[in-house]
Amino acid sequence: MEVLERLYKAFTKAYEKMGESVPIPREQVTCDTRLREDLGMSSLAFMLVMLETEKEFSQRLDDKMLADAKTVGDCIAVLERSKK
Repeated sequence: MEVLERLYKAFTKAYEKMGESVPIPREQVTCDTRLREDLGMSSLAFMLVMLETEKEFSQRLDDKMLADAKTVGDCIAVLERSKK
């Protein structure tokens, strides 16, 4: 499963915990999709998404790098850098 698919899976789990669903379908999510503007991600949703992402990828993400994440592509970059 590609990284974007797995990340969307984490998004879905986080939104479900809040009793919501991801506002746009997977097919429309790209690396340029903005977390707040396109996905309507609040600070709470962002935290839940990152926790689910850590579970999905079995790795700890760097909080400082995450603070600057604005797009799905930024999240993927944090995942890649956190592997090291």
